[in-house]
Amino acid sequence: MKKIELEYHAHSCFTLGVEGYRIVIDPYCTGMFPWLGELHLNAEEVLCTHGHGDHAHTAAVALEPKPCPVKLAVTRIPCAHDDHGGQKRGMNDLLLFEAEGLRAAHLGDIGCDLTPEQKAPLFDLDALMIPVGGYYTIDAAQAAALAKELRAKVIIPMHYCPNAFWEKDSVITTVSPFLAQFKDVTRLAGSTVVVDGSEQGVVLPAWPL
Repeated sequence: MKKIELEYHAHSCFTLGVEGYRIVIDPYCTGMFPWLGELHLNAEEVLCTHGHGDHAHTAAVALEPKPCPVKLAVTRIPCAHDDHGGQKRGMNDLLLFEAEGLRAAHLGDIGCDLTPEQKAPLFDLDALMIPVGGYYTIDAAQAAALAKELRAKVIIPMHYCPNAFWEKDSVITTVSPFLAQFKDVTRLAGSTVVVDGSEQGVVLPAWPL
């Protein structure tokens, strides 16, 4: 069966797996936020959406290079990290992955509305990894509106504060405001989402730490 596996490692970090080939996306540095512990991963490749420490700690990934057994295409779509054209926090790349006839996108720290040209490759994805915590990124309402507009079959929230660490003055919200905007949410017992082209809706991996 054709599939992409997305293993969640907290914050915005995932391992995308296709036929045993692993790409770590946005590895974080310990201590960037109090809920981020040590990260030690193995993969064939590591990709970062932008250069901030909570997304670009490539030293956390031990590389084990080998050829990918299937055709895997990665497209970078530049956008702003903020709603001032990148003047506040710089730029960010949306990452579009295409393999096995499936399409998945990781939006990094998107912090602005997308143009029609930026949205065009992102409609009807098999999986969408989207930040929902606000302040540094789009907030829960913006993320829900964008996810619904793009009509992704699987929607995976990221870049939020886990409930155990949230306080009323926290700048990043929990995932709850985002989930409240959807009727059906699948909460997984594990941290891996299997993407096979089926309609699954909002899927919440277990917090891995």
